[in-house]
Amino acid sequence: MLNVRRLSRAETAASADAIRFVHGLTVGGALQELRGASDRFFGEVERLESRPYSQNAHPGAALALEASFKSWLSSFASYADRTKAWISREIGKDTEEFRAFGRWLSQEFDSNFSYRLCCSLRNASEHAGRVINALSFSSHESEPGGPVEENVTIRLDCPALAERFPKMPAKTRVEMLSVTHQLELEWIVGAAIQSCQWVNARLFVALGDRLRSASDVIERFDAEVGGQSSFETTGYFDFGDAPSGRTKWHLRVNRGDLAAVARQGLLDSERMLATRLDAPALVWQDFVDREAAESSEAVS
Repeated sequence: MLNVRRLSRAETAASADAIRFVHGLTVGGALQELRGASDRFFGEVERLESRPYSQNAHPGAALALEASFKSWLSSFASYADRTKAWISREIGKDTEEFRAFGRWLSQEFDSNFSYRLCCSLRNASEHAGRVINALSFSSHESEPGGPVEENVTIRLDCPALAERFPKMPAKTRVEMLSVTHQLELEWIVGAAIQSCQWVNARLFVALGDRLRSASDVIERFDAEVGGQSSFETTGYFDFGDAPSGRTKWHLRVNRGDLAAVARQGLLDSERMLATRLDAPALVWQDFVDREAAESSEAVS
């Protein structure tokens, strides 16, 4: 039989506060919700790519993809709102951390076209039946009598979207009107997620001392009760860029394990920020350069 003691009322409250803080920043945070929506969206894309043309040609296939993308847009928008609310509740609204989070979001908005575009698409999607306006399915034989290859193209016709939604922010609308080639939606989504990852990593590092302190409390009290305290949670956690790097949680988590997740998240965030280039990975100039390269290839 384990020889453990009961925690005092003050210790129980301190443990609960630490668990709430760490859980809200890690497995229960808004980034994990966004990752879940991303998994569902990319999963829907994979289903389209794996099904025969006859099934994808059915209107329901396009509707399912549109619904999945709109759900992702909702989670994308809620990342900022939910995280701001969490910082306000746990740290305070009149704090440097709260103000810094707003600045980081603004920096991503200003520097990452994909992030700006998804912000605009989120607002547009509330008033539109369809946002994905360049979806096509086709199939052909790789050679006469050979296997049939299925092709799915999921893109955005930005000028058409800009014309359809004239109330978009002026800067984004001008950029969209000037894009003469259709943009791959999966690429846009991945670039926008990247911005949220950078911001979340900066938040982790900014709250590093609080996170370590809360983790210490969780581990100490978890040891006091024999490591038997646990709770159930479902979420997504990692700071990798590739969808394959995501880890899905749906398990009973020991309090001590939650502290370990927090420490690893902080370490990953520090590494992520240390290796980030001065310029964001995907900015408006990337689209200009890409279009120029495609034009040159067409001429040659």
